Amino acid sequence: MAQLPALVYPSLMSAMYLIETTPMQPGEPLWQRVPTRTEHGELVADFMMLFRQLRQTGCLRQRQILDDLQGVLQYYGKLVLFAELNLQLNTLWVSHRPRPGLGLEIAAAIHCKIPQAVLITQNYR
Repeated sequence: MAQLPALVYPSLMSAMYLIETTPMQPGEPLWQRVPTRTEHGELVADFMMLFRQLRQTGCLRQRQILDDLQGVLQYYGKLVLFAELNLQLNTLWVSHRPRPGLGLEIAAAIHCKIPQAVLITQNYR
């Protein structure tokens, strides 16, 4: 198995800044926020991961997980179009540009940094 390059980790302040500045509408369903096509009209691929017992994890560990997750997502830069971590459901939804194997690659990178994160579904159209 190929080893992933070292990831650049954002500071906690930048992670918190992204959380505080992301516009959210209360009760807005995920399917209304998730992009379905790229700017070129291609169908978007996506996957979902389960973060076992994330909700029961302490606040400091949750922040470390958020930093690790943001580091992975930033590493993939413009390939990731949308990501949402739902603490109530302990799930992560990621939509990305359509490229065979990219979803598995991102999910594996997340799992390497956060072992309790497991892939539960993937959709490559």
